[in-house]
Amino acid sequence: MATPVGGMTYQDKFEGLFELFEISGFCVVGKTVSETNALKEMTQRLVSKRHSLKDKIEAKLPQVTDLAKKNVSWVDCWS
Repeated sequence: MATPVGGMTYQDKFEGLFELFEISGFCVVGKTVSETNALKEMTQRLVSKRHSLKDKIEAKLPQVTDLAKKNVSWVDCWS
């Protein structure tokens, strides 16, 4: 759906996925959320850039989908 999202992270998985879409700055470390305004600030950035982020996601989605398919290439459901 190419909908931009933000993430509260506890591992580097979100950052890695966002790198595939050439997006950064939309992850907040979960343990710092209650101590800072990081979640609010990230959400404000996400909303203000949502249209350009959607365009970027749509442009990269075919490439990222192909990479994901390689992870499960042994499953015969992509025909």
